[in-house]
Amino acid sequence: KQNRCVFQRKHFKFCLGMAFPFDIRIAAIATCFCWAGMVLGISFLEAWVKFRAASLKREVGLDVGRTVFKAFHVAQYVISTALLGSLYYNPDKAFRPSQGLPVLAGLLLTIQVRAIFPRLDRRVDAIVAGKKEITSTSSAHHVYVLLEAVKFVALMAGGVLLCLEIRKTA
Repeated sequence: KQNRCVFQRKHFKFCLGMAFPFDIRIAAIATCFCWAGMVLGISFLEAWVKFRAASLKREVGLDVGRTVFKAFHVAQYVISTALLGSLYYNPDKAFRPSQGLPVLAGLLLTIQVRAIFPRLDRRVDAIVAGKKEITSTSSAHHVYVLLEAVKFVALMAGGVLLCLEIRKTA
């Protein structure tokens, strides 16, 4: 039999096709909570607090917010890929209900980025260019915030359910 070990040290050996040296669900749990923390920090703290600064003009705040959220979307796609990858490489290969919540978060992210954010982006363009007066928040903004809240709850619940699964199997 051919030796397929690609990395070997005194107490650790990684071979192609071997079981992971730890339960990969731990990575999924950490990723769920990390992503939920990012959503909480950016969407529900930074975005709200920014507009409380008296010296910041609303147009500048909207432009900065748009830039922050574009970067945040990229970061979320990276972390969602890591999360879905860690769920795919679970030890028993069986789909569990706890995996559905992080998958839901990924779907919500895609809806936000592909369907809602472009509308918000066009509105900010019009406001920054002086073509549109800021009268109130748009309905697209309300939908975006609602999806952020659902995504946060899905990630937290998914992380907790994955913790409970590991506890049951330990």
